[in-house]
Amino acid sequence: MPKPTDLSQSQVSVSNVSMRRNESSSSLQSHSSNVGTGSGSHVLAKLFRKGSDRSSPNVPSRTASMNNTPSVSLTPSSSNLTPRVSNSSNASTAGSTDSSSLRHLSLKRFLKPIHRSAKAKEQQEHLHQVIQHKLNKLKIGNHHHHHHHNKEQPKPEPVLPPQPDGREERMAVRKLVAQYGEIPDAAVEKNVLGEGAGGSVLIVRRPSDGQVFAIKKFRPQTSRESDYDYRKKVINEYNLLVDLEHENIVRVYELLNEHTLYVMVMEYCKYDFFTIVMGGVMSKDEIYCYFKQMAEGVIYIHSQGIAHRDLKLDNCVVSETGILKLIDFGSAARFRMPDSDPDQDIIPVRGIVGSDPYLAPECLSMGSYDPRPADVWSLAIMFCCMVLRRFPWKIPKTTDSSYRAFVGEPGEDGKASSGSGRLLKLLPAASRPLIGGMLTVAADKRTTMDQLQRDSFFYGIDWCHGSIKGDHTHHLITEKDLEKIEAERKKQSEMAKKMG
Repeated sequence: MPKPTDLSQSQVSVSNVSMRRNESSSSLQSHSSNVGTGSGSHVLAKLFRKGSDRSSPNVPSRTASMNNTPSVSLTPSSSNLTPRVSNSSNASTAGSTDSSSLRHLSLKRFLKPIHRSAKAKEQQEHLHQVIQHKLNKLKIGNHHHHHHHNKEQPKPEPVLPPQPDGREERMAVRKLVAQYGEIPDAAVEKNVLGEGAGGSVLIVRRPSDGQVFAIKKFRPQTSRESDYDYRKKVINEYNLLVDLEHENIVRVYELLNEHTLYVMVMEYCKYDFFTIVMGGVMSKDEIYCYFKQMAEGVIYIHSQGIAHRDLKLDNCVVSETGILKLIDFGSAARFRMPDSDPDQDIIPVRGIVGSDPYLAPECLSMGSYDPRPADVWSLAIMFCCMVLRRFPWKIPKTTDSSYRAFVGEPGEDGKASSGSGRLLKLLPAASRPLIGGMLTVAADKRTTMDQLQRDSFFYGIDWCHGSIKGDHTHHLITEKDLEKIEAERKKQSEMAKKMG
């Protein structure tokens, strides 16, 4: 299989946008529009300053299949990455409103910074427990003993299996995946694709044929987990994925284990979908194609009795032929047993998992709920993010002014907001009825996946699947390409200021 195409030496066609980033998020502001998405941009009134990822272990890995023939719009020039604005009706549509009338709820990754913070907090709590336990033991053994002899003794700290150090772990991982390829002896971090609360993802290349695999290395067991619970979680994720066979779902090959170390071998692809969206390179037809592909993936897993529960831009990757794949099933749940009657009662789910802007309202307000409508809601939010390149709201609660405007509830002044129309008219007209139905607050009245398939807009989408390619181009960019585009945009902005 050929090596992944390096796009860092290419020119990408992009719309006129400006970007700003920091180390914890990726933010983008739009300054142009080639789509008739209407006015009313003031629907998004609050700046999205900081988000919360509530997912069970998430691995934002770039895991998808490598395909043979790239379908990319590129000019083989490495010296000029000047963004170009197309006059075509299919030109980049992500920017839809003038930034002067709108304060953006900027798109943001929910990756390393949040997970690092959670890990640090967990380590701090664990250390505090150990210290407190030792202090209690000292107190029991001295003159204070007679005050406590009738009280319950403190529970001992759970004993974790011995964890290998960094060098031992790298050697163990290399040994486990030897049949798929070799991880270089240099620092493993150089080969890390993604890292989150669920673990990290490495890449290996098989020398015999050059095929590349993604290797998910699960995080170690924590002090809060029993050995049984930890193993159950790892094996559950593998069992949910191993029998799935669909081009829009990441393919899993094998789960490997040695003592406390677990790794999962998966398909690989280098194109991170969040990066593509942030690049502002997608045309209207390209957005529609990706939306249908992610929906087809959800239709399939629902038919298998599985809900993803953490659908977001970060959990999608794209192959070299423009095929989108859903990844990271660490929060997935089975709502119906395999081969059972589709009409039987579903198994409700509990808990809040996922990232706040993508969550369905019932995830926050109900103790248990049907996970299928929640996936439908998240799909609609992803569509909005692709078109608008920003979140509609920070969290689906009426304490959020943008969401309160969407549901039309009165604010502190007692005046009711105008409702969902203010958001929907920012979207392409043909998509509004479907997306509006998918964003129905009442889960039992929300558009279902069966209804989505019969929708005229959805049915008429020209999409890439199998060997059939749609009548549009897929613009594929990597992080390196995005950095070059950002640098060029910054340079152009500085020149414009000098000339102005």
